[in-house]
Amino acid sequence: MSYREQYDFWLKDAYFDEKKLFDIQVISTLGLTEDDVRALKKVEGIKKVEYGYSIDALCQANDSQQAVHIMSILPSMNLLTVEEGRLPEKKDECAVDVDYLSASGCFHETPDEGQMHIEFS
Repeated sequence: MSYREQYDFWLKDAYFDEKKLFDIQVISTLGLTEDDVRALKKVEGIKKVEYGYSIDALCQANDSQQAVHIMSILPSMNLLTVEEGRLPEKKDECAVDVDYLSASGCFHETPDEGQMHIEFS
């Protein structure tokens, strides 16, 4: 491995550690039960188990539809970096990837309220 490759590896590893990215993701089309979570916690080598929800949806953007992946925020894994604003605090709030926000056309700011609204059809 060259010095550059080692450096790149170190940077990625440091980023993964800083953001506490998970190593394994278990997905179930029917959802996981508490028994499933308990069983995962018993697997040798597993340090922590957290669970959340996700869904793929279509967002109408101008004259086309774009796929969007919506997921819950985990308590202490896959930490987010807030570039503007704050993380959600209420059930009707969400965080949006800044690159997707600027490119998608799915989100609209209400001028008088300063709030973003998501339009799903």
